[in-house]
Amino acid sequence: MWGDPEKKFMIQAAKKAGIDKTRLAIVLESEAAYIFCKVLPVEKFENGSNNIDVFSPGQRYLVLNAEDKTIDTTVLKVNPEGKVNVLRRASWENCGGAVVDNAFKQMLIDIVGENFMDSFRQNNTADYIDIFSAFKMKKRTKMGEYIIHQKINLVISPRFLEKYNEDRGTDVSKRTLETRYAKSLKWSGDKMRIDIDLFRSFFHPANVKLVICIREILSKPEAIGTKVILMVGGFSECQIVQDAIRKAFPECRVVVPHEAGLAVLKGAVLFGHSVISDDDNTPVLEEGDNRLVVALDNNKVYNTTEDRRSYATTDRLFGRCTIL
Repeated sequence: MWGDPEKKFMIQAAKKAGIDKTRLAIVLESEAAYIFCKVLPVEKFENGSNNIDVFSPGQRYLVLNAEDKTIDTTVLKVNPEGKVNVLRRASWENCGGAVVDNAFKQMLIDIVGENFMDSFRQNNTADYIDIFSAFKMKKRTKMGEYIIHQKINLVISPRFLEKYNEDRGTDVSKRTLETRYAKSLKWSGDKMRIDIDLFRSFFHPANVKLVICIREILSKPEAIGTKVILMVGGFSECQIVQDAIRKAFPECRVVVPHEAGLAVLKGAVLFGHSVISDDDNTPVLEEGDNRLVVALDNNKVYNTTEDRRSYATTDRLFGRCTIL
């Protein structure tokens, strides 16, 4: 989570970039996700979740914003006017999609060796990036068809295979037979065929830590009664992650919008449009809200609840102040 100095710095940077103060607004990622998901029709959610039930007044829900390097969690409560209170926030590192990528990378290192991987990365950077880009796309693939065949097919750069053969004088497929992956990983031309259990194992460390993080925030007094988990962010698009959360929290309703990785971005766009148009439905500060208000006129920071609410509500200053 950003601290107050970082937030104020962003405001000052925006001013220096020439962004007019009446056209700048910063919104919490969790609130942006809420704004976006609130207007989505039922068919735009995984498993057909009903957004009316999820975001009804009085409902408390946990926004899980899962990305590659960080996991941000925010407990929000919808008030009778449809606006939201921020009840609790927490952030963790080393439990996102990058953990899965590192597990896949470690498997390759176990097969071809760390020296070869480093050399290939330095001398064949584009091909190296392609390997991990393909893996990242495969992480987000629906698992239904793979469960039937019990295999995940991943195309590997031909140059990777050729280079290993040139440097080591043997095929990667033969080398694989000498490792602990002999039964769970096969090669067919430039395709790597990974057993589904091995593929799932890449996610295990991240999923375990993710569940621990969610349990921790749900155990806080402010989160009591939370029965909805809203998953957004790129890592939330992985079905294996979704399944792990549903299994760990059967008492909660897990809601995932299609293209969860774009939920925050699209919500921020909606927020910006409502700010500029002075839409009365724009979320405003509520009692207990611990966000920061920065006045763009003089860079003054209002820290107390009374000052924040006075400044933010007197003139409907969403166009003249920033809600953080």
